[in-house]
Amino acid sequence: MKERRDLESGFALSEDLYLFDHLKKIFMGQDSEVLHRIDAVITPQIADIVDVFYEEMLLNPNTAMFLDHQKVHKHLHASMSKWLSDLFKLKDIDGIKEFQQRQFQIGQVHARIDIPVILISQGLFIMRRELKNRLASAGMSLENLLRSLDIVHTLLDFSAVLMNESYFHDLIENERDAQSLMLNISTHNIPVECEKLRSILFDWSKKIIVAFYKRDHQKINNLLPIEKSEFGLWILFKSDLLFSDKPDTIKSLQHYMRELELIVQKATAAVMEDNEVLDPIIQQLDENVSSMAWLLSSFVEHSLEMESGRDPLTKLLNRRFIPSVLQKFIKINIKHKIPFAVLLLDIDHFKNINDSFGHDAGDSVLSQFSDILLKNLRSGDFVFRYGGEEFLIILSGSGKEGALKAADKIRQNVESHNFVVNKQEKIPVTTSVGVAFHEGHPDYSRLISDADAALYKAKNTGRNKTVMADKH
Repeated sequence: MKERRDLESGFALSEDLYLFDHLKKIFMGQDSEVLHRIDAVITPQIADIVDVFYEEMLLNPNTAMFLDHQKVHKHLHASMSKWLSDLFKLKDIDGIKEFQQRQFQIGQVHARIDIPVILISQGLFIMRRELKNRLASAGMSLENLLRSLDIVHTLLDFSAVLMNESYFHDLIENERDAQSLMLNISTHNIPVECEKLRSILFDWSKKIIVAFYKRDHQKINNLLPIEKSEFGLWILFKSDLLFSDKPDTIKSLQHYMRELELIVQKATAAVMEDNEVLDPIIQQLDENVSSMAWLLSSFVEHSLEMESGRDPLTKLLNRRFIPSVLQKFIKINIKHKIPFAVLLLDIDHFKNINDSFGHDAGDSVLSQFSDILLKNLRSGDFVFRYGGEEFLIILSGSGKEGALKAADKIRQNVESHNFVVNKQEKIPVTTSVGVAFHEGHPDYSRLISDADAALYKAKNTGRNKTVMADKH
């Protein structure tokens, strides 16, 4: 994944003399006594302040996708308490640099989970008010109170500046990557992909129409709704990443898909009537499907032929697009409750392949391995070259059991495949897979870390295994 130069960019920004000098005065100079006084008042009340902070934030309905009581209790309360405790502690030069870097990291997390600026401002407002009220009730002289409030406001302002610097930097980078993704993903054989989707759509249509005319209730009930089919998942998860410059076409497809659901409901209700009642409903269904197929064809005409955003060897997407895609998946999961999972795969003993058969053989294995991944994925899934012999897959609409099954199918297909190197030599290749199921946390980096931990466990317990990440 495309990472900003965390420590390097952080410390480069921290060299702003105005900001750094002010922080030195507060943490190391003439204001150290005032800081000690603030710390003595605030530290015993940190738990209460954090409780009030999250109670008020949770009252805002716009925070629902970022916060809930379980997340606050399990993770956020302790993090906020630690941040607030550190805010008023004396620091040396290295401590000030660490303080600045911590604010940068918080800004990056805010960007990763795409928190609106207005919610960050609301949080800052609550924190200012609570700190002011606690200090005002501490029985200080007016002079000491005013100086203490000045220090508090200065530290909060500087923290906000550092967080926002990182936040907006990462948001801009993510937006650039999202736009670049749209350009580069469109090279992924769009005509073939759209033709496959048309076939899926027509096949679904044929099956449900036959079931209606046969009055086959079991088949009607067992057939996946169109929005949960491979076609529907592609529309939901992938279409606007492929064609963000065609919003009207995508909205039309989504409209037809919702309309199709209503038509199916009407046909289901009319299935016990005679064909005179059912025929016009089926005709409406057929016309709707034809319109959707035509819109898919328009995507083919719009696709561009560009390769710069792909890994040159495997032709898979570069890892720098992973944040944009995962942010999209998380938003859909929060809004529509549609699950997804991440697979992290590593080719076992890949170094031995390079050492024994040469780097050309290693490249050939990577290319053949990539082909296996692509053949095992659906239209709404994504696969990336993660680095070296590692690959990352995002599975749309997959629960835990489905993701584990898909991962193990890939593992078995790799194991049974005849990898050919140096034109005719066949060698055995296996892969280890870590699987992580998205459980609601808005920070995508947590999901990747979980998949990475599961992959590490697979490789350290014998390799050629599929391991599901532990629950938090």
